[in-house]
Amino acid sequence: HMRAIGKMVRRILGNPEPPSNPSAFPVVRQPQKHQMHSQLSQHIDSTLPVEMPVLSIDRSSILTAGCSNTADFAHQFHIAFSSLVTGSCVFSGQPYHCAVTRFKDDYMVLKSPSTAAGIHCPACDANSTLIYDHCKNHPEWVDVNVLAAYAESAANVDDPRVHLRAARAFVFGPTHDRCYQPPAMANVAALYWKYATRSTQVKLVDDQPFPHTLPTNSTPYFNTSQPAGYDGPGRCLQHVFFHDQAMKAAAPQMDGTKYWRRINTTVFVSAAAVSAGMRPSAWLFVPPQCDKGTCKLVILPGGCDAFKDGIPGGSDDDFARYGLMNGIVILKPCQGGPIDTKRYPHNHENRRGMVDVYGQLEADYATQKGSQMRPIGDMLKHLLGIGASRLFV
Repeated sequence: HMRAIGKMVRRILGNPEPPSNPSAFPVVRQPQKHQMHSQLSQHIDSTLPVEMPVLSIDRSSILTAGCSNTADFAHQFHIAFSSLVTGSCVFSGQPYHCAVTRFKDDYMVLKSPSTAAGIHCPACDANSTLIYDHCKNHPEWVDVNVLAAYAESAANVDDPRVHLRAARAFVFGPTHDRCYQPPAMANVAALYWKYATRSTQVKLVDDQPFPHTLPTNSTPYFNTSQPAGYDGPGRCLQHVFFHDQAMKAAAPQMDGTKYWRRINTTVFVSAAAVSAGMRPSAWLFVPPQCDKGTCKLVILPGGCDAFKDGIPGGSDDDFARYGLMNGIVILKPCQGGPIDTKRYPHNHENRRGMVDVYGQLEADYATQKGSQMRPIGDMLKHLLGIGASRLFV
């Protein structure tokens, strides 16, 4: 009834019928250099179809960062692409491939609409599945060696025994986080420590009284209202990038519209990836010195739509203000789009805009071939000037 009344009102006002796809871009046609999939035609029209550039990126300074499910993905992407990504900042995240892994102390629950029925759990009993979020709510069940064995043997995952030896990780678990119970973050740190040459490469912070958050200077401690002055983005960058060199303070303010670019990523995002929640757009923050000079790179996964949204704010802006002063490019690929519910009928997490860390899309979700992993990997390789096809090492 609502739709029918809406049609009547639009006809009276002389307004056209809106597009059936709510994520369609504004209809301003511009020529495209790449041939797009027919299923993506609804996404091609944009007022700002800027292509992904090739930049001079310091290959020793590439990190991923996120909080909560985007921290899960940042850590996941780092492990799978560890020959390219050299560090990670995990603010409340679960260990690699943990959501679908059955451990010795796990017990089975029957598959139902209210359980994690859609996950690809190869070791689960028939018609059974794992307790939802077992790695966060029961982290004492997690065996890091089991996760390491998968990372070392899975196809399309860079060998962590080789590529995590020099990796640096900042792992943050606040004391009042009700989503990730202790020792969830210690498990993430333990996976990194397993491969690190020196223990100091991994910094575990688990004594700060924050709730579930990526804290910035303005974030108050749990049950308080005054800013605590804990600079999460700054401490992340200090540990991973600037442990042996001076880091300049973040710009106190900036006009982000001068540096954030809306990127058309249809050349990287297939129709299958769109149906799995990828959006064919990304944000790219490029400080002036990085257009021609060599800079570091931060990848911030998460839900966005670079063709519609305003420029990134919150902690993304904090990272960007550091980037402006320290020569750091930021890639923010856009996930969180609608998924094909017929193809993924039992997928609850991606349906509500979460990134792909629960294994509800496909069994190889945590590898370089995952529906959300591969497009972002191709974006990264393009930025670095690497061909899309390469051997896994």
